[in-house]
Amino acid sequence: MGLLVTFTTTANDAQAQDTIDGAFWKCTMKPKTSDLKLLKGQFRISNHWLFQKEKPSLEEFKTFNGFNKPNNGKTVIAFNDLRAMDKERNWHNGIKGTAFLKLERLGYWSGRFVDAKGRHWSFTCTRVQE
Repeated sequence: MGLLVTFTTTANDAQAQDTIDGAFWKCTMKPKTSDLKLLKGQFRISNHWLFQKEKPSLEEFKTFNGFNKPNNGKTVIAFNDLRAMDKERNWHNGIKGTAFLKLERLGYWSGRFVDAKGRHWSFTCTRVQE
């Protein structure tokens, strides 16, 4: 039996962040089934809060999108609205789910992502900037 932890926040809490410090990450989601596309995205984590761009054309990562919960070389990232692009540069948003990751080496995490529909993906993320 698994444990599901749900976090909630208000829009005011996320908007209170005037600047978003923290690590900038690039991620890749490879679907376990052939009916889905490989997706790539970017996010920033600051104090365990995850932020993404509202639209691909914007430069700032101000939109609150979830939390991460690190624990001894492992982490769980809960996404409220994951946003990523496929290789044709089509924007995919509204993806809810949880990534279960382990630290492979400094700045590189890998594991699996399970979306709200129960579909599984291989998930990797690489730190680009601190």
